Amino acid sequence: MAITKASKNSIPANTKNLNSPASQKRKHNTRSSNRFEAIAPMDDESDLPSTPPLATPNQQPCRLSASSDPFRETTQTPTPPPRPHLSAETQEDHVPTSQPTPVPSTPQLPTPMQEDPTPPPHSNLVITTPQRRIRTQENSPAPTAPAPATPRQMSTVRPPPIQQSPLAPASPRIALPPPPAATASPNHRQCNSVNITPVLQAHLLMAQEHRRNTTIQTRTPNPSAFPTHTPRPVNGFPETHLRHSAQLFDDMDQSAIATWDARVPEPKLLARIFDFIPDRITPENTQTVIATMKEIINGIEYELQLHEMQPDAKIAPPPLAQDAQSAPIAFLIYDISETTRDILLQTRIWATPKLTFEVFPFAPTFPTLLFPLDGFVTRDTTQVKYTVLNHWYADKVYDNYIAIITQDPDYPADLPPQDQLEWMSNTYARITDSLEINLLDIRRRGNVPAPRHNVFATLPTTNPKTWHDLRTLLENIVYTDPLHGTGKKGPIRQCQICHCVTHPRGLCPFPNIDGWLGPKINNPPPPMPNEDNRRRNKRGNRN
Repeated sequence: MAITKASKNSIPANTKNLNSPASQKRKHNTRSSNRFEAIAPMDDESDLPSTPPLATPNQQPCRLSASSDPFRETTQTPTPPPRPHLSAETQEDHVPTSQPTPVPSTPQLPTPMQEDPTPPPHSNLVITTPQRRIRTQENSPAPTAPAPATPRQMSTVRPPPIQQSPLAPASPRIALPPPPAATASPNHRQCNSVNITPVLQAHLLMAQEHRRNTTIQTRTPNPSAFPTHTPRPVNGFPETHLRHSAQLFDDMDQSAIATWDARVPEPKLLARIFDFIPDRITPENTQTVIATMKEIINGIEYELQLHEMQPDAKIAPPPLAQDAQSAPIAFLIYDISETTRDILLQTRIWATPKLTFEVFPFAPTFPTLLFPLDGFVTRDTTQVKYTVLNHWYADKVYDNYIAIITQDPDYPADLPPQDQLEWMSNTYARITDSLEINLLDIRRRGNVPAPRHNVFATLPTTNPKTWHDLRTLLENIVYTDPLHGTGKKGPIRQCQICHCVTHPRGLCPFPNIDGWLGPKINNPPPPMPNEDNRRRNKRGNRN
């Protein structure tokens, strides 16, 4: 920015004390300083405006510098200059204004409320042209050379309003204060090191609230997703019995079972569907069972708040073996929490209007049902138990037991002979002590009674082969009693409702439970899709 140098002709003719010694000395100093450039002279004092002229676009705001060169523009942070010492010459040349010039204790910049501020008197202070461009009218005049500065003009120049503190650094832009920090909500964490504008903060909070509401709506289950189920009775549901320890895996592909065992992590369960007839299983029924079971299990997890996110249990259908005699009916449940597993096992029977299923541990367990006895004419289970024990205490049966149990992998062959005999006696006593007889009141046509007695006992082994050999030994015995007839092993009749092997469908105990929502005895199994069409096609082929 070029500052014009004052020339000899730039001093007005009517300046006060023009020929005084002090004025002559000041002229000499001005010419010798060689710091100014020539300014266009004015013809007459009458050309001076009575009021300060409006700033043109080429004019820049005045800037006070505290550096060694008071006329060189600087961008450094101004520091408060020391209180200027007024010399006699400076006091003599000072032109009085309409208001007395205040002498503050500390340098201050004028505020917009001051009408006629006077800059502090200093011999080296020069008011420069404004730096800020101000548009005064629609068509700005062409830039002209600035008029010479006179003491009268110096007293009336108004610097632009400055809103910053006098000690704040000069900045070309107005710095907005940082927005107030928004109150952090439990669902939103705000980084303290990043300032977010209030508008963006409001959008983020609204988006967070929208996501939270969407999550809640997504997790809210359909009223039909978790239907009402039959509550567990005080003494628990009736126990269902298997024919052998691996009955749930019957007719399944062995390689698929190995995959379930090795690759599917715990917790996992097996579920057997009530009233699911193997001969009527179709892909459509299987898909319906899987979807309904997932709804029930996910509803249990949601009700108990077992998952932070939306629960999603997995159900695997039973893989059919190549040589299967019938379709398997056990499904694999996995990808659930341990708490869900415990709850499912504790209730065990989940009866709903849509689907009823029983939950089993994935690891096989030995059943306690050994065999049913048909042929006794008495309904007294005590008499039947007495007859069974008399045959089990026979020496021939005990010798056969020793021959089987000594082949068991857990047999303590390293014990002394006397201890081995004691061990065999104790294990055999466990069988006889655990013996139980349950009556099954079966009637034939004409309401003729034909009682059946189911024999239950716990066999002292964990080896599947030993368990099967011991059960075969006991079920092949012919139990005779001179007063109550002769009992022999009867056929296994599996219930179509609960698939238990201790009773037929007509004697299923579950429909008699108060509040039972599962399948009923008198209700036949639901027909399979297109079953009527298949029957019509068969009849048409016969004709």
